[in-house]
Amino acid sequence: MEIVDENSTAASRPMALLAAVALGASVPILILGRMGMAVAIVVAIIGFVATSDRSRLVYQVVAAIRTPLGTAVGVTFALWLISVVGSPEVALSAKVWARMVALLVVGVALVSLLRRSPALHDLALKALIVAALVGAAAGLVTVLMWPDPLLL
Repeated sequence: MEIVDENSTAASRPMALLAAVALGASVPILILGRMGMAVAIVVAIIGFVATSDRSRLVYQVVAAIRTPLGTAVGVTFALWLISVVGSPEVALSAKVWARMVALLVVGVALVSLLRRSPALHDLALKALIVAALVGAAAGLVTVLMWPDPLLL
């Protein structure tokens, strides 16, 4: 199985592997806080952007938007934009709306990159499982050592 695109160099292979592991571990890392998850996702985005063909990635994101589900999500965002205009705090609402659109586009891009490489997809899933097991073990140890954390 091919790990990275045919246009990528051998030096980009470790970066793609790091990106897949970071993406897979990002949700279990949430046990450390939102900043841990944000760092893992930023590492994944940088790794995938550095190793992928960006014009192909843009094409895949646009193709995903043109599907019936993408159209439905676009209509939803358009309707939300109407409520942004009617909000008492227009600037704050617009900022939240733009953040949601950006998160959706980044998510679609990451999914399309994982769809292109089954090996990276498998690695991301394995990282998710291992990170979840490590997080569960840490939680279990914490509960057993400090059953009532408020009494410290």
